[in-house]
Amino acid sequence: MYLLKTLKIFFISFLFAYNGGLLNVIFPEGSSIHTLQLFLGSISFILSFSFDDLGKNLKVNKKVIIALLLLISFFYFNMSTLTPNYAKYKLDLFLWNFFALILVSGSIKDYKDLKLFVFFGIVQIIIGIIAGGLDFSGNRTGAGEPIITGRLGGILLCFALFYTDNSLKFFRIFSGLFGILFIFLSGTRTLYISFAIISLLFFIFNFDKGKFKINASSFRSALFPLLIFGFLILLVKNTVLGTNEVLTNRFFGSFDSLINFSSSDGSTKERVLEWSIAYENWTSDYLKGIGLGGFGYSWFRYDERMYPHNIIMELLAEGGLIALTIFIFLVRSLWKLLKSSFGYFPVHMNKFFFSMLLLGLLTSMSSLDFPNQFIFFLSLNLIVSQNVILRRIKTTE
Repeated sequence: MYLLKTLKIFFISFLFAYNGGLLNVIFPEGSSIHTLQLFLGSISFILSFSFDDLGKNLKVNKKVIIALLLLISFFYFNMSTLTPNYAKYKLDLFLWNFFALILVSGSIKDYKDLKLFVFFGIVQIIIGIIAGGLDFSGNRTGAGEPIITGRLGGILLCFALFYTDNSLKFFRIFSGLFGILFIFLSGTRTLYISFAIISLLFFIFNFDKGKFKINASSFRSALFPLLIFGFLILLVKNTVLGTNEVLTNRFFGSFDSLINFSSSDGSTKERVLEWSIAYENWTSDYLKGIGLGGFGYSWFRYDERMYPHNIIMELLAEGGLIALTIFIFLVRSLWKLLKSSFGYFPVHMNKFFFSMLLLGLLTSMSSLDFPNQFIFFLSLNLIVSQNVILRRIKTTE
C-alpha cells in the first residue's frame, strides 16, 4: 500500500513544474511532453479518486477554479486574429495549468502526500537541470531558455531558505547550493531583488496570526540580514561573477539603470520599450485589450511569441481591465486560502508556500508570459492542495 502511494505521488510530481524538471530537460519542450505529464498525473488522480473528495475539492476551491475558468473563457473569446498560433499556444498552456490544478489537488490526500510531492518535485528539478548540462564557462546556462533554469533555481532556494524543517536540513543545504549555482549560471537578475523583498516581508509578518506587523523592532531585525545580503552580492561580484564579463554586466546592468539610465544594459532598456508598447495596446481598448497573443504582432508585425515581460502590462494589453480584474480576484482568493491554513500546519510549510507565491508574483513583473509563470501556478497548486487537506482535517475533528 505504501509503495502504491509513493508511486502515485511520483507520477503526480511530473506536474510540479511543466517547463522544467526531468521530462522537459531530457526531451524537447512541446505539446507531446505536456500530454505525457497530464497522462501521468491522470494515473495518480484515478488511483486517488473519490466522488466525495472531488465534491469537497470543488467546494473548498470554487473561487480559484471560477477565476481560472473565467480567465480561460474570456481569452477563448478574446483571441487576437493577428497571431492565431501564439494565441492558441497561450490558451493551451492556460488549459494545461487548469487541468494540472484539478489533478494535483485531487491526488494529494494528506500532509505526507504533500511533503512527498514537494520532495519529488525538488529532486527531479535538480536531476533534470544537471541532465540537461551545465556550462561553467560563464555563458548563460539553461535548457531552452536560461530564464527557466534561473526560475527553477529560485524554487530550490525558496525551499532551502524557508522550508525550515530540521529533518530535511541536509537536503535543504544541498538544494540551496544548487539553487544558487543555477541562478548565477543562468544570469537571471530579478531573483536577487525578489529574495531581498521576500526576506524583508517575512521579518514583518506574523505567521501564527497571518498578519503583517510593522514596527521599528521588525525593521531593525530585518536590517542585519539585508546588510549581509548586500555583502554577499559584493562578494559574488568580486569572485564568481568578476571572472566573467557577460554575467557581471547582466548582474549589475539593472541596478546601474536605477542611477544612470543612459548607461544601462540593452535588455533593461528593451523592457521599458515593451511596457510602453503594451500601454499603447491597452489604450486602444481599455476594457478588453487587443486580444490574447496580440502583443506578438505589435512587436514583430507577424505571428510570433513575444510578451511585455510584465504580467500586469500583459494582462492590460491583451485582456484589458476585464482580465486584470479576474487576475486580482484569483490572487485575492489564493491569499485567503493561504491565510486559512495558518495555525493548522507547521510554519515552515506555510513560509515555503507563501514565499513561492511571492516569488511567482515578483518575478512575473520582469519576464515570461502569463501562462508560462510556472512558479505562480505551482504555488497555486500547493496552496489549493493544502486547503483541501485542511478541509479534511476540520471535517474529522
